[in-house]
Amino acid sequence: MYTIEKWIAERLNQTNYTKFEGSGRRHFSQNSLQDVSISYFDVPLSSGPGTAFLAVPKGFESTQNSLIILMHGLGDDCSYPLLHWIKFLNAAGLSVLSFDWDGHGINGSSVLDFQQATRSLPLLIERLYGTESGIGLSAKRQGPACFLMGHSMGASYTLIAATRNDVARNIDGVIAVSPALSINTYSSAAGELWNYLYPSAWLKDFVNKFSYYGLDGLFPAVGSFKRKSFPIRVKTAISYAEQARYFVSETFEKRRILRDIRTPVLWLHGMKDKIAPYHNVASLMMEIPSGFFAHNDEKRGHLRMAFSDQIPKYCASFIKQCSDLKINK
Repeated sequence: MYTIEKWIAERLNQTNYTKFEGSGRRHFSQNSLQDVSISYFDVPLSSGPGTAFLAVPKGFESTQNSLIILMHGLGDDCSYPLLHWIKFLNAAGLSVLSFDWDGHGINGSSVLDFQQATRSLPLLIERLYGTESGIGLSAKRQGPACFLMGHSMGASYTLIAATRNDVARNIDGVIAVSPALSINTYSSAAGELWNYLYPSAWLKDFVNKFSYYGLDGLFPAVGSFKRKSFPIRVKTAISYAEQARYFVSETFEKRRILRDIRTPVLWLHGMKDKIAPYHNVASLMMEIPSGFFAHNDEKRGHLRMAFSDQIPKYCASFIKQCSDLKINK
């Protein structure tokens, strides 16, 4: 067992692959992550327990220095469609803990309430870095440098968590990929389909993903708000797409909480995003007062950003920058 695995195993309840897979975890294959040590855990969420897996690359001394906590988008799970990101991050010597958040996953008992779910990532951070006496995060336990990373709604939750002082003092940076800070209506978001069907999109982003997800794992992504293969356990009966739209509007546009972030942030967004339009999101992201880095992809939309192989490269570079800045302080 690697040092970082032992460190996490002392703080989270370890489980096995059979329980993690449940009745069948779609698109997760241990063969997709080679030269990597994989372990499985139960994680505390605000509405009940969730599941997670930790991928630690073998043969990297730097593996023990940094931990990325990864949050998937709405309607996805901890292995789809970001498994290829995890592989590339592992190849860069970075360990990744990816978890199913509220209402997601094959065999979890949690349910999704968007406001309540804001407490889940802080709960996980507290379990990992909080004091052993259970009095919170006032005295940090020693551990690897922590970076929060997410796509779409997962990115939104990482940014929300970063506004909390008890979380901010325990993390070294946030990586927000296509954060859903403003969500279009479903009819307006339908334009996302065209960006998905370009021949260049398949050549650059999808052909090399067949080994991870298969053909059926690529086509359903265009209907991310209606994906039947990933049922979401929602607390109320109203459409969860409508709930998400109202939640982000109230949180980011009305309350303007991003002004409270004090940790370095890397923001990556597609200029052709029809789900969380770039210009709407940009006006909010620019309010972040801390160290802020951005990359705007002129050719990709919201869904294609999740399948981009370039994302982990920018992440690895950002983490190195943050580490260098910390050393030089």
